[in-house]
Amino acid sequence: MPRLVLTILLSIAPVFAACGGVDRATPPPAATRLARAEDATTALGSLRTAVVATTSLPEGGGLGGFVGEGVFDVRSRRGRSTLHLSQGSSPGVAALDDPVVEVVVDGGAVYVRSPLNHLLGAIDTPWLRIDESAAEDLASAGSYPLRLPGDPLATPLALLGRIDPATVLDLGSADVGGVVTTHLRATIVVGRPPAGEDSHPWSSPAELGTDRLEVDAFLDDDDRVRRLVYELPLDGPGGGYQRIELEHSHFGARVQVQVPAAEEITDLADVVGR
Repeated sequence: MPRLVLTILLSIAPVFAACGGVDRATPPPAATRLARAEDATTALGSLRTAVVATTSLPEGGGLGGFVGEGVFDVRSRRGRSTLHLSQGSSPGVAALDDPVVEVVVDGGAVYVRSPLNHLLGAIDTPWLRIDESAAEDLASAGSYPLRLPGDPLATPLALLGRIDPATVLDLGSADVGGVVTTHLRATIVVGRPPAGEDSHPWSSPAELGTDRLEVDAFLDDDDRVRRLVYELPLDGPGGGYQRIELEHSHFGARVQVQVPAAEEITDLADVVGR
C-alpha cells in the first residue's frame, strides 16, 4: 500500500478505546502526565482533530504532505475527516485539480474516497472500504500491513503509553490555540507494548521504520493532549521523513457520520485478491 495512504490513516485516527477520568488533586510528575494523557484526552468521548503533515525528501526531492480536519467519537468508533493533499504528496497528485481525501470511520470499517485509490488496483467506485477483519487476515499473511483505528500504532495518542520515563523533559509552557499548555518531550520505545497490554502485532520497529520515536506533547491543565508532534522516517529508496503535527480541540463535540451507499463502495479485500 502506498506510504501516503498508510500515513493518512495513521495521522487522522484518534484512539478508539474505553476512557477513564483524571484526578487533578495534585500535579503529577511529567512522565505520569504523559502516560495518562490518552485517557484524559478522550474522557468526554469525542473530539475534533486538525493535522498538518509535511514530507521532506533528500537531495532536492521536494516537499509534500497534507492538511486536514476531522471529528471522532472514540466510544462508538465513528468519525469523519477531510484531507487536502499538497502537490508534492505523490507523483499522481500534481495532475489533480482538487486533491482531496475524505475518510469515514464506522466501527470496524474505514471508508476512503481519494483520487489516489486507483494506485491500489482496479477500483471503479468512489469509495474504498477497508474492513478491520479483512485487513487483519491480510496482515497475518504478511502480505498487506495496514493499521486501522483501535490498533495501538494507528493511534498517536496510544504511543504515549510506550514512553521511556527517563527521557521525559519539561520544556515549559506554550500557547496552543489560545490554551496554555505544558510542553513535554519524550522518547517512545516502539517495540514496547503500551502500559498494561501484551505484545501487539504492530510492536515491531520495522512498522514505523525506527525503534525509538521522539514526540512533543502539549498538555493542558486536565492533561489532555492539545498538540502532538513527531517525525516518521520514510521507507523509500531516498529516505526522508514526514513531520506530523496533530491538534485536538472541542472535546465532547457532536459527531454525525453518513456511511457511503453500498453501490459506491469497493472492498479492499476484493482489490488485493484480484
